[in-house]
Amino acid sequence: MLPTQIMESGGVIFSCLSETNFSQGRFQLHLLQDGNLDLNTRDITSNFSYGAYYTSGTSDSSNSSNSGYRVIFDDKGVMYILRRNNEIFYITPQGMLFPATEYFHRATLYFDGVFTQYYHPKIFNRSTKWTPIWLKPDNICVDVGGSEGNGACGFNSICKLNDNQRPDCKCSPRYYLLDPNNTYGSCKPNFTQNCLEDDINSTEEIYNFETLINTDWPTSDYEHFMLVTKAQCKRSCINDCFCVVAILGEGSCWKKKLPLSNGREDNVVNRHAFLKYRKSDPRTLPSPLLNQSKSNPATIRGTRGYVAAEWFNSNPITAKVDVYSYGVLLLEIISCRKSISDMEVGEEEKVILAYWACDCFQEGRSDTLVENDMVALNDWKRLERFLMVAIWCIQEDPSLRPTMRKVT
Repeated sequence: MLPTQIMESGGVIFSCLSETNFSQGRFQLHLLQDGNLDLNTRDITSNFSYGAYYTSGTSDSSNSSNSGYRVIFDDKGVMYILRRNNEIFYITPQGMLFPATEYFHRATLYFDGVFTQYYHPKIFNRSTKWTPIWLKPDNICVDVGGSEGNGACGFNSICKLNDNQRPDCKCSPRYYLLDPNNTYGSCKPNFTQNCLEDDINSTEEIYNFETLINTDWPTSDYEHFMLVTKAQCKRSCINDCFCVVAILGEGSCWKKKLPLSNGREDNVVNRHAFLKYRKSDPRTLPSPLLNQSKSNPATIRGTRGYVAAEWFNSNPITAKVDVYSYGVLLLEIISCRKSISDMEVGEEEKVILAYWACDCFQEGRSDTLVENDMVALNDWKRLERFLMVAIWCIQEDPSLRPTMRKVT
């Protein structure tokens, strides 16, 4: 909004989708029919509105004349809500020292969900910039909540306020972005968790915890215990195949399941999060492959092309190869290299290929392995599944490799 603009009852302003994408985003500023000015998240596809994370409190169900019906940004650079009885509820703080005769003003709902009024000197020089006067809410990471929607950041993400009072989003440890280009988006785990018999019977051998301070996902609870110790809280989660994180605070333990929503890291949280992860998954294995020097894809020779699952169906491998060799073969197929049976491949080239594949997988760049091969990119889930199995097979510690039965 700019000075002299008015928002009538029912008016809406949408955020941008991202910093560079100006499509309608998932945050909105809405002057409701009841007189409240709300900030809330929404489902972009259906436009369904979730609970407000800021509300002006200018509604009065007992006397409608006390309710707001207009948001006015006047020519002096002051924003306020006008009630039906002509009383004024100021949004811009009183005593503002940035007169419109000397400063430009604007109020913007950013892609990160923070509604901010800015001023800018009318006399330009290289040092002048838009400076915030106020913003709402004060702390979007903590203020966004509700049982629906993903919060200020995406699912399985954590929101933390930066020095400019804006939200920074990061994936939980051992999780990575679904869309590497959207740091405010949702994340998925780089390991698998299930309720199969092998997992249930050996949970403490398979799983471990990352400990996070002042961190919580307050809307993902499914069980709550009181008067428990840290050890009891962790043990309850590690032995529960549905539990992905346990939260401990003030003697209480909350168990949570996927997806984790409304994640936040803040001193006001005052809780410890024990984030459960799988130790023996390909993406989290403590293999030297995942820690040694980085590879250079240019040193890997070979032809391009992609062999999908149909290749395995029509060309069954009958040779009795060990799991490691099978993993190398699978990597060569995925990364468009000739089959190991068609050319001699030295150990050094195998290692370089393994390093490169692990790097790409860990950093969410699996598409780099197949470059512009659209057949592979259109079969993304299967591609990542093959790559996960291949990396699992080539762990340097043989005890961490799966059996061929499990690979199949």
